[in-house]
Amino acid sequence: MANTADLERRELGRGGPLVSVVGLGTNNFGRRMDDVAVGSVVDTALDRGINLFDTADIYGSGESERLLGRAVRGGEARRSLPPSSGCHVGVRTPGSAAVPRPTFATPSSPASGA
Repeated sequence: MANTADLERRELGRGGPLVSVVGLGTNNFGRRMDDVAVGSVVDTALDRGINLFDTADIYGSGESERLLGRAVRGGEARRSLPPSSGCHVGVRTPGSAAVPRPTFATPSSPASGA
């Protein structure tokens, strides 16, 4: 496994934060994984240099985001995470496409540098 120094990072969008080219999906946090398992996975990801976490408030009815937040609360780990952002997908009706609309963009912590 690569260590933090070996994991490539790329700029997210134009002028965005540097994120790892490998991300971690969190859709099973809270559904198939409890606090202990999530903490172990997140710690390992951060130790390996991963700072890109794919999460959504619909994963486990929001439990995924709560567990991820608890796993990175305080300490050195929070300083390595880029700001988070999201979009509201909207309502899809027959014959139409849902149109994503940005709804928030907040720093993951004051120490994120955003």
